[in-house]
Amino acid sequence: MNEQVSMCFKITNWCNLCCDHCCELSGPKCAREVMPLVRMEQLLTEFQDIKIIRTSDFYTIGGGEAMAPYFFKDKQYIPRALDMIYQANGIPTIKTNAAWGRYESLCKPILKDLATVATKHQIVTTLDISIDEFHDNLGATTNIIETLMKNKGIAEAVRIFLVGFDTNASRWQLFKLRKQLNERGIKTISHFGINDDFFVQYKGITMQIFGSFNTPIYKMGRAAKTQVFTAEEPTGLPSIEGLTLTHCMTVDNTDLATLNYKHKEIINGRPLNDVFQSLLTKVYNPGR
Repeated sequence: MNEQVSMCFKITNWCNLCCDHCCELSGPKCAREVMPLVRMEQLLTEFQDIKIIRTSDFYTIGGGEAMAPYFFKDKQYIPRALDMIYQANGIPTIKTNAAWGRYESLCKPILKDLATVATKHQIVTTLDISIDEFHDNLGATTNIIETLMKNKGIAEAVRIFLVGFDTNASRWQLFKLRKQLNERGIKTISHFGINDDFFVQYKGITMQIFGSFNTPIYKMGRAAKTQVFTAEEPTGLPSIEGLTLTHCMTVDNTDLATLNYKHKEIINGRPLNDVFQSLLTKVYNPGR
């Protein structure tokens, strides 16, 4: 059986929002700290030594809120992190609640930073934006897409991926987002055959917006208090696709490694490959 593993950097537990469904228990009261870039660079190097097939084209930067460094007045962190990922022959995805899109002082500068680094390496950066019934960010997301469409150089370097739950409420958010874009003169066109993807057009600029609204709501984080859950397994657990088993390893800014959002170990100075192999043992021998 073939196996693959992808890498996610949870750079902070701080978030400007405090969502009921948050599986990370992140929020504005968490420490305003981020993973040191020198540590991220070390992890990138060690990840290449993992003795398994790597989905090494893709790396994720998440949190908390991945754009937290900008809220901390650190404008160089994200561009430098992206640069390191590109230099490791990777393609970065940034998971974000997009709330920074509300602020004129952040929206265009952040998008410009992303585009500058992506253009330098002749590749794209993906913004993975959560729009669902828990996030109050439709206006912010609309601002982000509008800014992209009105700045061709940025639009060519940044890709938008919208993510929601498999609920009518999430899909209603997607409908409202498209309505807001149309009201601002950004035409939206359905991608027939793929329900959640659509195109946006503005004065000769066309961009595809990707979407996935198939994630089940399951019991997690603060959601336990509100009983928001389904019987489904959490996203990220190993799934068999043909003969391929895909794993996701996350390392956070406290040096905690998590595999498939379930099995955890403190790295404590060990090589990342040793930690991964130990976590993999827990996957196949959960009782040990």
